[in-house]
Amino acid sequence: SGMHARAYCTKIFIAVLKIQSYMRGHNIRRKYLTKKMERFENAAATLIQATVRSWNCRKGLLSRREQAITAAVFRIQSMVRMWQCKRELSRRKAEASKLELSEKAKAATVIQSEMRAWRCQRDLLHRRGQLKLLNAATT
Repeated sequence: SGMHARAYCTKIFIAVLKIQSYMRGHNIRRKYLTKKMERFENAAATLIQATVRSWNCRKGLLSRREQAITAAVFRIQSMVRMWQCKRELSRRKAEASKLELSEKAKAATVIQSEMRAWRCQRDLLHRRGQLKLLNAATT
């Protein structure tokens, strides 16, 4: 019984370590992506600022028609970039969700397996105890 309990505890310990390892990796990936996104946003902000400064300098030189066309081009570019970022964010969220569900399913399977094994061992020990009582009563 002590041997089975020790094996049971070892399997639970391994399952806990796997879950902890997954969560640590998940947190590190999230921090990395956050920092990467911050760098991207800073670069984008710098580019936008430079573009606006350049545009402001040329604004006085362009005709009203050219200004309207330039403003429309900037607006379209902005919308396309926003759409691309949203699409990429959705893709990354879906990918992260799939990974998370897969790891949770694996952990749940390990825990369920351990519980079934424990119940079988308990039932077996219970039956052996009843058999011993029956043998003792008949002798």
